[in-house]
Amino acid sequence: MNLRILVYSNPLTVDKIGKTFQYWRDSGFIYTKQLIGSLPEGWRFYWCIPDKINQTDWFLEANKNIEIVPYPYSTSIHQNRYNFSVKTLSDYFSYVHDIDAVFCNQPEVSANIRVWFLNQRREKPTIFSFYHWIDCDESKTFGQELSGYSLRQIDGAYNSDYNMFHNGYAFELFLKERNKIVKQTRDEENCYFFRPSPQKRDITPFEIPTEKKIILFNHRLNGTTQWKEVVSILDEIYKTRQDFMLWMTDDSKLKEFEFLRSKPYIKIQNLKDGEYGYLMSKAHFSICNHRGYSTWNMSVIDSIANDCLALIPNREVYKDMFENSIRLYGDEFSHDGNLADIVIKALNRDILDNKILARNIVNADKALFVFSDNVTIKFLLEKEIAKSATTKPAKYKNVLDYILENKSCYKSDWVNKFWSFHANSNFQIIRDKLLMENSIQDNTTLSKTLYTTDKEIKGNGLQAQPRLF
Repeated sequence: MNLRILVYSNPLTVDKIGKTFQYWRDSGFIYTKQLIGSLPEGWRFYWCIPDKINQTDWFLEANKNIEIVPYPYSTSIHQNRYNFSVKTLSDYFSYVHDIDAVFCNQPEVSANIRVWFLNQRREKPTIFSFYHWIDCDESKTFGQELSGYSLRQIDGAYNSDYNMFHNGYAFELFLKERNKIVKQTRDEENCYFFRPSPQKRDITPFEIPTEKKIILFNHRLNGTTQWKEVVSILDEIYKTRQDFMLWMTDDSKLKEFEFLRSKPYIKIQNLKDGEYGYLMSKAHFSICNHRGYSTWNMSVIDSIANDCLALIPNREVYKDMFENSIRLYGDEFSHDGNLADIVIKALNRDILDNKILARNIVNADKALFVFSDNVTIKFLLEKEIAKSATTKPAKYKNVLDYILENKSCYKSDWVNKFWSFHANSNFQIIRDKLLMENSIQDNTTLSKTLYTTDKEIKGNGLQAQPRLF
């Protein structure tokens, strides 16, 4: 069956100087693109992206039936946890559109989405809330003044059909915070894990230093990454050997940390996608030094999947992510208070040996590097639709016969024929029953819902085509 999905984003990566969205570097957008691309190509996705983004080709690559919905996201990730534009969704979607499910990457507004559907459309689509960040004691350590929205996350969980966490560690952090306030709720039965996959990068050669061993630090320069400790350790190592350089990819805070320029072994430069892939292929290894709160790390799995060994902490979420690899090769790449020793060991190894170790890690923890949860999402959605289709909504037989008689018709056609109003709780149930009919399809190449008995649906449905109303 062809389904229609509303995708609500959580923009994270912003150029603080130009106040522009760096979507191609944004882990939230990257994961959403992976998720959409993994689901059936016949589905249609209404993807809410910041209205300040003018170039949308990157988003449209994920599926042939993607429709961009310009949405007034703020460049402040904190404001986006509170802001919700009823007007944008109400203006964009009318009764001619069907929405079967919502992928909400901002759980703090899941309740807003639920209320909008109930009030505006009298519908209750399946909502999947993806928890990319948990407001909890552990995360407050790195941003006390920006926390305090855990109630909205808990509210979002109650108003969602399914709640998706990175792993058991992230789920436990959420439960611990929730249990301070609410002692009784649904737990495991509606919670699943989602694992963002690494990106296999293209290779675009460019001039890089060849006389030094490149240590890659591909993390943000903020409190969670413990980058100052990395620099301090390398300062000491540099006193006794000068055969390496540290390449840091976050150049957004150069003015704030100008002192880094004075260090002869440090280079700070962000790169285009293919250049980043080339740098990983040439780097001797990379370093991760997170401490405290973290539920996933795209930079680490990107490095390892692109043949660049990552030195990781043997603590917190990394013990969960790399359990098998730490058990097999922990002394070679994991650190817990001995980062300097591990760095020296990795510097002393040949680059090919580091690459072999990276490949062994990929093989040891394959579940990290293969996106598989899409099957669960598809199964859960189809289960919800089948359950809804067991009910008997008013005038269903009239609608079915009307479609069969006309061979194809828009949702608006049968709504206007059999009802005098445009919002009714029966409409969603009727659609669910129609989707279960073998003789009827939804032509999801079009923006608005068109039911047809034609088994061969043509067209690519890209937003570049005129939108039909």
